[in-house]
Amino acid sequence: MLSRIRWGILRLLFVFFAASAVMTGGVAAFFLGPLYSWYFFGDLNCAKYYKYIYPIFFAYLRFVMRGIKDSEYRKGFSVPFSDPPCMSPSAEALHLQGSWTGPVENCDNCVDCCRQVRCPLMDTVNNNCLSYGCFFWRFFSCGRYPINQFQAAYYQCPKWEFSEG
Repeated sequence: MLSRIRWGILRLLFVFFAASAVMTGGVAAFFLGPLYSWYFFGDLNCAKYYKYIYPIFFAYLRFVMRGIKDSEYRKGFSVPFSDPPCMSPSAEALHLQGSWTGPVENCDNCVDCCRQVRCPLMDTVNNNCLSYGCFFWRFFSCGRYPINQFQAAYYQCPKWEFSEG
């Protein structure tokens, strides 16, 4: 119970700081650079990440607008605040699609879901996530993707599908 409270507090702090960046048009992110840099990149040296402030800001606005316009989309991405951080999806009803030929451990550089949302944290040259394993990645949708069949279908995931049930 105590750890669930801790996860919730950590997520609320992130949301508070993210909201402060949004409400100030990104200005707060410049002043709290090391904090944002740690949240998104696991690195306190914020100078090399300033170029991502506004792309992250606009990606967040796209996400919010999509959620406002489409309530089904919003339901497909809800992560309870008290859930622990994750580095992989929950395997309860999840299994590999029969057509998947890549490794089980990772998505074999698929990145289709990242491209579809135009994620600013996606390094398109090396096909990897700049935020992989960091706070944002583990505590929200990325580290637990897919969390339900809606997500797998929405992003046309070639690897994962959910059992009927």
